[in-house]
Amino acid sequence: MEKCSVGKFTHSDCHLLNYVNRKAIQAIEKLSETDLNLLKLRTDSNYELKTICLHHQSVFLKNYEFLQKVCCDPFKKHKTTIKKMLRVVTVEQSRIILYKGFKVKPGQKLCASCRNKLLKIKQIDESNVQNSLNTEDEDHDVEFTPAELLQKRNVIAELNSSFHEIGCSPMKLHALGEHSRSFYGKEKLQRVHETVKEKIQNVLEVDLPEEKNGVEKSVIKKSEDLDKLVDIINLKIGLSKFSSLRPKWCVLAGASGTHLVCVCTIHQNVILLIHGAGFEEEYKQLMSYIVCEGAGRECMLRHCDKCPSKDNLVQFLQAKFEDCDDEDIVEYNQWVSTVFDRSW
Repeated sequence: MEKCSVGKFTHSDCHLLNYVNRKAIQAIEKLSETDLNLLKLRTDSNYELKTICLHHQSVFLKNYEFLQKVCCDPFKKHKTTIKKMLRVVTVEQSRIILYKGFKVKPGQKLCASCRNKLLKIKQIDESNVQNSLNTEDEDHDVEFTPAELLQKRNVIAELNSSFHEIGCSPMKLHALGEHSRSFYGKEKLQRVHETVKEKIQNVLEVDLPEEKNGVEKSVIKKSEDLDKLVDIINLKIGLSKFSSLRPKWCVLAGASGTHLVCVCTIHQNVILLIHGAGFEEEYKQLMSYIVCEGAGRECMLRHCDKCPSKDNLVQFLQAKFEDCDDEDIVEYNQWVSTVFDRSW
């Protein structure tokens, strides 16, 4: 008998009698809308299927969950197959997992460890997930996300799978600012390049030449040109001239009536770190974890024995950074002490 569309797409045998007692092919349109959507998700089909044999109908629909005997291991970390504490992944859960950058088909099963890891990962775009779930129709049609958005999630899942195969960490898009994406992409590309290069060198047992960095050479050339320009002009700008050219809206801490709070580099850098970490809380809210309510001079100088310990603040910060790892990028500004601090 002729192979069905599902068999052709999945490159698998049709008309087997493992789970059915007869051979037959039926039109795909005879399936319910729910079964049709499940079939597309479980076969990763992106084109219109026309026919399905009874064998594939049993494998991908009727007995699919029953045939999943082990954890599907989305992180590719299991050294042995896990068969205990398994739970079936629903359509909704599969979509949310896809938003987190991993691909798990509805009907596959997850162990307790993988479920906990997935719960801790933040969604790439929580608002899109919520809106998608809210717009799900009464028939529970799984096609509730835009095609472009679903395609992007599939690309992320495929990238993460490829990265795992070559020994690179997965893509981390949560808590990544718009201005950080370009830097993160370049750094990720460089790491992938270095990893692949190292593996090729090991297989071929040769040393591949280093790639020339045109950008670095350009920066060095501009720096050398600037040094030459300064030497040619032979113009010295001292501290007095620098101070006299200071814009009038830049008020110095030493001006009368302006130094109401500490503006040393230590305290200002803490504030800049808080902003760089993307905290919604202001520094005053964080300070409330380690001083009394309505704190006064004694509390601020740490002379008060009633102030809470720093453990509260430590626990707060640990909770904030729980989902972060060593590869997460945090950009922040920093004040550096110079001779100007002491002279002005």
